[in-house]
Amino acid sequence: MSRLNITVDTWDPLTGLDRGTLRTVWIRAANKAIAKAKTQASKLVRAEYFLKAEDMRNVLKVYRAKPSDLTAALRARSRRLSLARFQVRQKAAGVQVRVKRSGRGDVLAHTFLSVLPLSRLQVRSREGKGRYPTIQHTGPSPADLIGSEEIFVRLDASVRDDMGTIYNHELGFELQRQGQKAPRK
Repeated sequence: MSRLNITVDTWDPLTGLDRGTLRTVWIRAANKAIAKAKTQASKLVRAEYFLKAEDMRNVLKVYRAKPSDLTAALRARSRRLSLARFQVRQKAAGVQVRVKRSGRGDVLAHTFLSVLPLSRLQVRSREGKGRYPTIQHTGPSPADLIGSEEIFVRLDASVRDDMGTIYNHELGFELQRQGQKAPRK
């Protein structure tokens, strides 16, 4: 399971705010940053792989920071996705599957596209000589996609940049609310 955490653990006495108020500012900033990270993760994965936004939205979960737990986290479910969630085409030799946007894709020999009752499109193949049983083919899990080196590094850098910007904005808002001058950027 891929996991991205933002932990609140700082106190800046130069702002003139008490610890409780700064803690609230950090919690608000961490929650906004992790929500933005969910969108960013979806965009980064969809730029590299043939996935719909809905598929990524359903597997990413945001755990918000709160006063009792100062960690905001983004987790991706690790169950593998059906190959039919990616780009698939039925060919005479089997099913052509494109998972990554770069490349031509692979043809899986002796496979077929199937729609079972109350189900989505699936990539299946027969096991043995008879008609049944058939097995469903799966691709990578969303956790594997987000956990890939290039995507995770870009996501982490993006979250770090956003966290600083959002924290400064929330701090300025809180100082303005309390009648003090906001620090200059």
